[in-house]
Amino acid sequence: MNNYEKNRNNNEVMMSHMAREISLKYFSNFRCVLLVTEKSHNTEDYIAASIDGYRLDIEDEQLVDNIILKALDEKCHGLIFQVSDPVAMVQAVTRLSRRSLARANRRFFFIPVDVPTTEVKKDRHAKYSRAVDQVLAMREMNFFPDLVMARFEAQNASSPARIELVTHRFVGETSYKDQVVLDIWTERSDGSAGFVRGADLYPDKVANLMGKRLVMATFTYRPYSIVDMDAEPPVFDGTETRIALEFCKKLNASWGASVDAENEWGEIYENDTGNGILGAVAEDRAELGYGAIYLWNYEYHFVDYSVPYIRTGITCVAPRPLPLPGWLTPILPFTLTCWAAVGASVIAAALSLFLVTKATDINILYAELVSVAGSQRYTSLGDCAFNALGLLVLQTPPDERRSTRLEGPNRHVLVWLTIMFLLITTSYGSGLASILTVPRFGHPIETVPDLAASNIPWAATHPAWMFSLREGRDPLTLHITSQFRVMKSEDMERHSFMGDTAFSIERLPAGHYAIGDYITEKAVSTKLRLMNQDLYYEYVPTMVRKGSPYIVRLNKLIHRLMDSGLMLKWEEQVVSAFLPMRVQRAVTQSRRSSSDDHGPTKLQYRHIEGSLYLLYLGILASILAFIGELLCHKCRPHTSL
Repeated sequence: MNNYEKNRNNNEVMMSHMAREISLKYFSNFRCVLLVTEKSHNTEDYIAASIDGYRLDIEDEQLVDNIILKALDEKCHGLIFQVSDPVAMVQAVTRLSRRSLARANRRFFFIPVDVPTTEVKKDRHAKYSRAVDQVLAMREMNFFPDLVMARFEAQNASSPARIELVTHRFVGETSYKDQVVLDIWTERSDGSAGFVRGADLYPDKVANLMGKRLVMATFTYRPYSIVDMDAEPPVFDGTETRIALEFCKKLNASWGASVDAENEWGEIYENDTGNGILGAVAEDRAELGYGAIYLWNYEYHFVDYSVPYIRTGITCVAPRPLPLPGWLTPILPFTLTCWAAVGASVIAAALSLFLVTKATDINILYAELVSVAGSQRYTSLGDCAFNALGLLVLQTPPDERRSTRLEGPNRHVLVWLTIMFLLITTSYGSGLASILTVPRFGHPIETVPDLAASNIPWAATHPAWMFSLREGRDPLTLHITSQFRVMKSEDMERHSFMGDTAFSIERLPAGHYAIGDYITEKAVSTKLRLMNQDLYYEYVPTMVRKGSPYIVRLNKLIHRLMDSGLMLKWEEQVVSAFLPMRVQRAVTQSRRSSSDDHGPTKLQYRHIEGSLYLLYLGILASILAFIGELLCHKCRPHTSL
């Protein structure tokens, strides 16, 4: 074996031993590891013998994508590559990570394909080395902290081979893209090979970001987030902003904001682009996104969520019920069922009088008495109906007050009918007195079925308010979703005084409300009323990219904040500082506002309006009947005597 072949074999064995040691130390704890190579190497044999995972030789690009995606879905958090184009592989993993169901901060290790022993291989390795520089300068390195790349140092023919293990700094305000040589694998004097420094190849870079700028996507939505860059000094506050600021302080990072006030929450498109908070996180323009983000299912396919820290109830301030019109006053003492019973009793009374009278005429004994009385009363249904109506208003038939009144069964029927109608009339009078004392109103909108039955729209400034209802298929949810409207703030403020629209607000854990500026104290006090039931409830997390390296530490911070009770305290402080408390009190008291306490009132025209309508109706009917009788009399042919 000549020196060239010996040198090549020694270098390949040394690289294989290095790969085996790294894989055992840093990859053996993973559930599985993905190994991607371009051709057969001893290196992959060493790695495959020590850990479980997917082994892939690159041939078909589509097949490679499918296998990598399957490995990512199987929670292979360790990725080892021995490819000549690491840039394309990083781009492929980034692209496929968006489609993967598994979410994790993955660990990367790149191994050279060729040992630079010939001029051709030296050229290929020089190309690979340039690719290493390109990878470490890629934008994707902002969210891949655990990435190590191996490459051979330039060497003399007589010197032993040295393999550099390089990574990007990841931390620092301006130096986060700088390359760092972690360690060097080389041959020792005793003939063995190993690391020169024995350094940790995968340190926790997230623990101290050394001033690195973390961009937060948000917009002003009180009390969650208040961002005013035009103020002097700029204002950054809110319950969720305080979490973000505390997170930056914890990681020693600087704070940056990405504000898309026009699109607010925004949306994510199928091609992984978007706008607003959702689009900024999906496109990696921001590390974190917050501002009343909920656990939306569709968006979860493109991003990831932290543990939730706020439970919010989405409800509405709906139009107040209006006083019932005065013409309904005579009708209100009885319900529809009671009025049906009264009508049935009048019909029964008329039929009773008529049938008893007919039965009396058949009886010989009572026929003589009727003949002596000289009366033909109650012999027609019309006469019986009018007398029954008279009894309903406690008007006794006039003949019963004379000496010629009937004797017999009809007498008993009239007595019992009079008692029955006395009780009905007394009950009606009591109900009418209550109606005149305490006015009645229309049915209030208290629950979700009430809102659906009213058919009035409920509005907000963005479709995100109904994202949580998109997948509902029950009839009530579909009906509520169809009533949703997106309006501009100025239109919503105008409609708040018209009493034709409900407006969505949030019921917060500490007893406050997230209310838009378009809802004013005057509108709540005079036109709007808080619903008793929530439309739905949601949990509020922070949004991050899939596989974010920050989510583990963010979750730990959130748990500590929740355990300490700071979230409720922050809500109280932010609401007191940035939301109008008069509006908060108006919403809280809208269900028991002083304007609703009508109490006993003086008798007014609207109280007797219904009775006057009945009088006018009766007079009109009498006039029309009189005119009809005159016309019938004139049109009837007269006979001469």
